[in-house]
Amino acid sequence: MKIVLSRAEMRWLLELLRDEVDVSHAVCTDNPFNPEARENLAVSRRLLGQLTAELVTHHYEPNPMAIRPELN
Repeated sequence: MKIVLSRAEMRWLLELLRDEVDVSHAVCTDNPFNPEARENLAVSRRLLGQLTAELVTHHYEPNPMAIRPELN
């Protein structure tokens, strides 16, 4: 399934997933034997990685060297 998202929408989803990873990690820390929290953490991490790779692969626009003189 393909869903077309703008860069801003992708960033919004990444922020939500990052928050979900933080919450799931905190729950796993408090109760390490909670299988639902461990599964949520694994799914959130996997999706966060996939969306980050998609964002970098398809939406990354490097700055030309001409406007970065400090790196020349």
